[in-house]
Amino acid sequence: MTDPDTSSPGVNGDSVEQSLTDLRQLRERQPSLSYEALASRARNRGYSRSSSAMHAVYRADKLPTRETVSAFVVALTDAATAEEFDTRWVELNGGGDPAASDEVDGSMVPPRTAPEVDDAQDQKPEPKGTRRVWWWVVAVLVVVISNIITCLVTIAVVRPTTTDTAANAPEAAGAPPAEPVRNGMNPNQLPRCLDDVQTVDSATNEAFTVKVNFSEHCNAAWGKVERIDGRGLGNTIGIRIYPAAAPADSTTAQRTSERDATAAFTPILVRTDPTERLCVEGTVTDGARTIPAARPVCL
Repeated sequence: MTDPDTSSPGVNGDSVEQSLTDLRQLRERQPSLSYEALASRARNRGYSRSSSAMHAVYRADKLPTRETVSAFVVALTDAATAEEFDTRWVELNGGGDPAASDEVDGSMVPPRTAPEVDDAQDQKPEPKGTRRVWWWVVAVLVVVISNIITCLVTIAVVRPTTTDTAANAPEAAGAPPAEPVRNGMNPNQLPRCLDDVQTVDSATNEAFTVKVNFSEHCNAAWGKVERIDGRGLGNTIGIRIYPAAAPADSTTAQRTSERDATAAFTPILVRTDPTERLCVEGTVTDGARTIPAARPVCL
């Protein structure tokens, strides 16, 4: 296996430095996403990595482990792009055995602020004094947790009617269940979607900014256009969100057109699976001229 610290090119002229640069660029295209959100996305797509591991990939000056690279890429893009980076990882490591690709190796693990589980075997044994302190901490926690459990059991036994009544309060009051999120719904009428909304990608040209917003709680996205030229009066905003795999499918895409407005947004488009890419494109008019977005922005 070749040394991943070196900058010699791989099979296709690739190098560790170029691979690290490409990984950073993936992250810089979606600066609004927190590292906690990246770790959550990776877990949803089958890769269990912590937020500190996601952060470590961005700061790395050595090639991270194969599994960590795959988790980082799939959280920012999709499975196909993650497979491309996986192939590059194998080439840069001399075609290493896939079964051993995620073993902890000092030359492949990037510097990070907090150790992952994979690094536990390399930690030095704690001093005896430290172990005694930990035993006291564990003992105190056991007592506290036991007391909490006892209190909860007592409450459940003594006041079962009150507990049941509180649990069923919405039903007793006749409150309707939350409406399921569907294509075509107005995101501003769905507070649970606005609670965790994030702008995943955006692009700005001379006249406006186009954005793709995503709610992980609702598993849905919508597009938004905001004019920056101050020429909303007498002009029109057009915006559309669609599946990247079927850009011409008018039955799935959601669109809107607003006149005399400085901003407009599309109805919601629900993702069919966690890896589906949704894209937004927009245009504005300026008199007789139609100005398109700098590029489509995608989830």
